[in-house]
Amino acid sequence: MIPQVALILWILISISLFATLSPLRAFLITYVVGLLFLPVEITDASGYHIGSIVFTQSLRIEKIAACHIGAILGTLFFAPHVFRRYRFQWLDLAFAIIIVGQFLTSIVNDLGAKDGFSSGVQTLRDFLPLIILARLYITSFNDLLQAIRALLGAAFVYSAICVIEWRLSP
Repeated sequence: MIPQVALILWILISISLFATLSPLRAFLITYVVGLLFLPVEITDASGYHIGSIVFTQSLRIEKIAACHIGAILGTLFFAPHVFRRYRFQWLDLAFAIIIVGQFLTSIVNDLGAKDGFSSGVQTLRDFLPLIILARLYITSFNDLLQAIRALLGAAFVYSAICVIEWRLSP
């Protein structure tokens, strides 16, 4: 119950970050803090998913989806002008080739078209919103520097927590 509440609260907190901070900073905090501190989805022996909100077998909200939902809704509500920056580029075809490659790999390995399609949809669901939003928000060298600072700061905070846990453990 607590992980589900955390996921729902993170979506709401992410939207409020877009209301109060600059769009780039809200985007970075949404993903960096969300991916580091939200609960990880695990499945126990009975098939019960812990750390996610499950609607159907393929439709669930785990930490990456909560970050996606919060960032997309925050952008739609408080920074819709950002979506006008999107331009299709040839590099977008590389992602499409990866998806096709996953499908073909499943076919070649006799796993079937259903497995290939499922794998492709999972990859799209996990990475496409982040790729598109990152391309929309990180448009200049200064934006890239802010993103690198956010990642390095998060790495230091997280490593400090790990060292404290290691030191205080029996």
